[in-house]
Amino acid sequence: MIERLTEGMRDSVIALVAHARVTHEDYQKVVIPVLEAKCASHDKLRLLFFTAKDFTGYTTEAIWDDTKIGLRFSQNFEKIAVVTDVA
Repeated sequence: MIERLTEGMRDSVIALVAHARVTHEDYQKVVIPVLEAKCASHDKLRLLFFTAKDFTGYTTEAIWDDTKIGLRFSQNFEKIAVVTDVA
């Protein structure tokens, strides 16, 4: 599951938290819509991605979604930060 954080974030920052197992549906319902909306109103975005303590990984389809997003939106990101304590 991917949760979007908005409180205290600049409008050009997308903050996401991954919980449990991240799926294709998480990308379809959360990640892609917010990226498309933010890209329509900002030239450059910043992505802040956290993994929660209950994060267990990605489904194969979610990994493929992440790859496609990286290719599609790579020019839109000014900075990307990943925060995790999962080894």
